[in-house]
Amino acid sequence: MTNNANNNRDFNESGDRRERNDIDVRADFAAFGVSRGTLSATEFAELLEKTGARLIGVTGRRHIVPEAASAVESAARAASRALISASERNGRPVCVATGLAIGADQLAAKLVLEAKAEAAARGEESPLRLIALLPMSVAEYSSDFSTKPGTGETASTSELDDFKRYLASADFVVEIEPTATNVERTERGEAPDRMAQYEALGYFLVERSQLLWAFWSGDASNVKPGGTSDVVLRKSRRLSDGGAGAEAICCVATPEVLRFKNPDGTKTRVPESTENAGKIAFWTTPSDAVPTFEAAELAAEKTARFWTARD
Repeated sequence: MTNNANNNRDFNESGDRRERNDIDVRADFAAFGVSRGTLSATEFAELLEKTGARLIGVTGRRHIVPEAASAVESAARAASRALISASERNGRPVCVATGLAIGADQLAAKLVLEAKAEAAARGEESPLRLIALLPMSVAEYSSDFSTKPGTGETASTSELDDFKRYLASADFVVEIEPTATNVERTERGEAPDRMAQYEALGYFLVERSQLLWAFWSGDASNVKPGGTSDVVLRKSRRLSDGGAGAEAICCVATPEVLRFKNPDGTKTRVPESTENAGKIAFWTTPSDAVPTFEAAELAAEKTARFWTARD
């Protein structure tokens, strides 16, 4: 971090949040973000606790079926507007944490930035804060944009440019610390296990977010550690830990182009069904079952009621 190191220490020693009113809390949060530096996940967790800011964690697919892209964005926008409306009534900062990967992560970032721009045009301050929550350092993570994930194919220059553009627009950049195993690997001069870092990012979202904003088709036939299905299912099982209704999942049906490796080494691409595209599932009780998708407006309303009830 640059100036944030001192800011973080001063902020964390400023006293119990309960002794300050909401206006002071918001002012503290804004002041902390002035330098727009980089935080560790631990520092960010402390910031959330001190300000009482809420966290919406984003997890989702990278390769959305092109035919469904418009419907997915429309449904996601309905959900985001409902959340924004509910958040504005309270005024408490709301952090939207996304890894800024292509696909769902960048779509969520786009909607947050749109909402902030609309508020600014009205002469108002949006309660939203865009958080770039990265599985590793910016330098290390940037290499993921040189190839298309899971394909080995060269990515377009625009994908890296888009990542950098969203990164520059983020209120905070948060880097997940190296896992204990990766610290040991580095000490031995070995390359870190990148998948372990993605799994750690998923764990942070599961443990820290009040609402998990998922972009997922509901297909759990291929669950990879740290992947979208894994994060959603783990969050779903966690929902009962704090009592029913304490946390929730808002899932935008997001079909993807699935890739299957053939015995001869070639890959077959099979698009998932777009039947549910444009629909949303919302739930607060634990379940490993496939989510029930419904009209976006209905699910968005449920999401807003949940968010308002947290006040």
